[in-house]
Amino acid sequence: MCGRFTLRANPADLMRVFSLLALPGVAPRYNIAPTQQIGCIVRSGSANTWVDAHWGFVPAWQRSSGAVRPLINARAESVHEKPSFRESFRRRRCLVPFDGFFEWQTTGTSSRKQPWLISVSGGALTAFAALYELMPQADGAPKMSCCLLTTAANALVSGIHDRMPVILTPEDRELWMTGEPDEVMRLLRPYPSEQMERVPVGFAVGNARNEMAECVVPAGDPVSGVAPVDAGNPQTTSSSTSQASHADP
Repeated sequence: MCGRFTLRANPADLMRVFSLLALPGVAPRYNIAPTQQIGCIVRSGSANTWVDAHWGFVPAWQRSSGAVRPLINARAESVHEKPSFRESFRRRRCLVPFDGFFEWQTTGTSSRKQPWLISVSGGALTAFAALYELMPQADGAPKMSCCLLTTAANALVSGIHDRMPVILTPEDRELWMTGEPDEVMRLLRPYPSEQMERVPVGFAVGNARNEMAECVVPAGDPVSGVAPVDAGNPQTTSSSTSQASHADP
């Protein structure tokens, strides 16, 4: 599951890294949570376009059901088969830029879960694999909703949670947005753990109303690469829980 992430990059870097035609109007965000507006990159003709979307995917079949339950994540292993996601997987794939995501871990010494900030090494700007859906509103304008894809955790993340978001390499982003469904399935895999790092952070990030730099201040030493879990260390005790509000369907 992935239920919180950060995007602290400046507009010029976003424009350069994702080949956007215009600077996106964004400010640094330190604690992005489900149901909020997030930035997505979609393919429009031959160009990449920045759009805002509601983080909470609403399948087309829910439009008239009266029982809307937005989905923040989709399991990569079944996304091509599930009725909720099947059509978007075929036609509406997008990127969600980020530079870190959070997971929470139960410790042996405290009733509070320890938050970790996890990133590609160096906090590099990169992207999650995501899907989007468009729903017409009363005024005729479509509302865009999206969800992040998740896969099995790699060695670095597995000591904290058994799932992690699908992270796309720069070389794979174009294929994800434009390739055929059978071509992109191979992209839905754990990111190499040796190219990632994690660091414990303070408890401020646990409250989604806290949108401040304090959420990403390290509260301990970073861990890089393939990290063994030390059961005797409260900061590395294995857990399969998180703070996200909606499980993968």
